[in-house]
Amino acid sequence: MSQTIKNKYLPFLITMLLSIVLSIVFVQITIDKEKEDAQIINRAGRQRMLSQNLSKNALALESAPNAYKWLQHRYKIGRLGKDLKESHEFLKGYMQKESFLRTKNPALPLLFTSIDTSLQAIYSSSQQIVSVDQPDSLSLLTQNILAHEATFLSYMERIVKGFELEANNQVDLLQKVVYGLNAFLAAMFLLTFYGIIRPMFSRLDKQNKVLTDNNEALKKQQQRLEEQATYIREQNGQLVKAKKKAEQEAAAKTAFLSNMSHEIRTPMNAVIGMTNILLQSTPRPDQLDHLKTIGFSAENLLVVINDILDFSKIEAGKLEIEHVNFNILEACQNIYRTLEAKAQDKKLHFRLDFDEDIPNFVVGDPTRLSQILINLLNNALKFTPKGHVIFQ
Repeated sequence: MSQTIKNKYLPFLITMLLSIVLSIVFVQITIDKEKEDAQIINRAGRQRMLSQNLSKNALALESAPNAYKWLQHRYKIGRLGKDLKESHEFLKGYMQKESFLRTKNPALPLLFTSIDTSLQAIYSSSQQIVSVDQPDSLSLLTQNILAHEATFLSYMERIVKGFELEANNQVDLLQKVVYGLNAFLAAMFLLTFYGIIRPMFSRLDKQNKVLTDNNEALKKQQQRLEEQATYIREQNGQLVKAKKKAEQEAAAKTAFLSNMSHEIRTPMNAVIGMTNILLQSTPRPDQLDHLKTIGFSAENLLVVINDILDFSKIEAGKLEIEHVNFNILEACQNIYRTLEAKAQDKKLHFRLDFDEDIPNFVVGDPTRLSQILINLLNNALKFTPKGHVIFQ
């Protein structure tokens, strides 16, 4: 009887064991595929993150507050561009595998090939930004990155959804096989079910949990990327407002300086005119020195006022320096007479010591030289409590 039972159930047991083995092998292969799919989905999601981070740094590069931040963003752009290209080549190579083409959606490789142009444009612009030393030439490269980023992200979104759909189909197929195997083993042998199938289900549940956790992580990552995009848009809006406000303030400042310069120049011309009239009326020798000092100081002040009036030249760094012949000894004497009264008020000994080896006439800008010397001597008189100041 034992032999009969053996002969009766041995083929069944062998068939059952083979079914179990084949089912386990199938399940393990499917799980491995799911792991691979999850890695590919993560990699594709990273593609989107890298692209958005690259665009964020490109925008931040244009508005970098200092050279350090500018170099920092430029370095990040170069590194992100290389990472983006490396990840793209990895996914492209994976999709060209025979196993992928045989089992996956054939439309995915075509979608991925469609973003080659955008990827190459983004990568090329990022590497050109790294080689640029001047911020002025970055606008076109940044615009090129942003122009291709929308296309790139649109295709990547479709690719990720395709991978997720394939992964879900694999999960559905796996669940069908598991449930069918469950019914088959339960009907044939309850002990086998409890001894083999339940542990296998436990392992599958763990794998499913891992996949679910990975999907949740991808959703959170996508949410973070959307928040970053919103933040970038808000920052752009604030930058536009700040720029408009700065332009308005600059216009108001220019108008104010222009009006004030006109108001000051009118009485200053009157001072110069009256001084010239007094010089022509044969003043006493002591009055002549004072009048020359007044005329010299007024003309210098008028030049400064004219420079303020032409404020656009000052801001553009185009303030012109004269190259004329002038008597440097006379200029120094005028400066000395201008500050002599201030030295007397502070009871300081102030004298002019002019080197005889210096020629009387030189070529230069007498007004700018006078302004510099007056500022230096004013400081010397201001911060000398007692003693003497020598104009040498």
